[in-house]
Amino acid sequence: MTPMKIIFINFVRCIIVFALWGCSDIKGPELIDLPRSELLYKLRFATKAVMIANYDTLTLKTEAIFADSSRVAVDPLAVSWRSTDRNVVYVDSVGKIHTLASTTAVTNVIAMYTVNGITKGDTVSVYVTQTKMNANEIRIETLDSTSVGALAVNGTPRLRVDLYNDGVLLQEGVRIPFTVPVGISMSTIAVAGVPNMFWNMILNNKGILGKFYVHTSLNLYGNEVRDSVEFTGVYPATISLPAIAQNMNGEVTAPALKPDSPMQYVQPCAVVKFLLALPLLTRPVDIVFSDSIPSPGKTCAPITDADARPGNIPVRVNQVWGNATGILGPGLVLVVRRSPTVGEIRFHLRDGITKDSIAVSGRYSQK
Repeated sequence: MTPMKIIFINFVRCIIVFALWGCSDIKGPELIDLPRSELLYKLRFATKAVMIANYDTLTLKTEAIFADSSRVAVDPLAVSWRSTDRNVVYVDSVGKIHTLASTTAVTNVIAMYTVNGITKGDTVSVYVTQTKMNANEIRIETLDSTSVGALAVNGTPRLRVDLYNDGVLLQEGVRIPFTVPVGISMSTIAVAGVPNMFWNMILNNKGILGKFYVHTSLNLYGNEVRDSVEFTGVYPATISLPAIAQNMNGEVTAPALKPDSPMQYVQPCAVVKFLLALPLLTRPVDIVFSDSIPSPGKTCAPITDADARPGNIPVRVNQVWGNATGILGPGLVLVVRRSPTVGEIRFHLRDGITKDSIAVSGRYSQK
């Protein structure tokens, strides 16, 4: 057989194969259209957290939440259980936890559940104490304001959760998780110099305005207890305005300060920060404010330079009302200015000696 015939035969075979493949009636598996009552949406523990004594046991329970909002208690044998530290908390196949050591750290128990090919999970925090305390109540104590500034760096409120027995304080600052709305977050911090005491700092990350609640609950040695506190989301308690720079010739610029920049809103008496980059051998500058003249009977409580949180940047001015005058370097310096004004506040720069205006200005509003 000649090479040309071999090539032709192989070509015909390929055409036949492709033709048969194109005409085949092969189908993939059909998707199963489940009713919403069978579509698993969430798996949830019956409790948010557990406080339990060492060498004790407690059986955890879960429920399945489906797409139609129906809830069903889950057979513990159908759940996959796991402890993040088996040396402290061991969990068996039916969700019973066995505590093996006390610790100030949290141990998480994770549950996974699959139904109709859909898998969901949840986590519960377990706190193991050395002994069982005679506590039957928890209370949230607010250590600062119940107003939460949006996107705030300064003045973030702190919370503390205390254990009580029939109204009698047993322990301050226990460590348990909070349930908060979307846009609000909590961070737990150990109190310096006080063993086993924790505070919680609340952050308004998304600029929520108006009323909202934070909740905490746990299984306290076998009893479900809970508490909540109402907060109000307000405008930020701090604002950092665009940096202002001065060159060796004394020329001052602030490219990020533009007339069409969006208005920034803060609380009255907010910490308003101006960061200035000033060489050593230059003329002083002033920042002049539209509300420089104090209103009778209105003021803001003074704050320390440390409360302004400048880091390693020296604070040249830290005042309430008035203009910030005679600002000199060298290097980066911080001006902190506050007032109780409600409404728009305008500012501009001027030469600290001649008092001639400099083409740098801006505005913000306090509400």
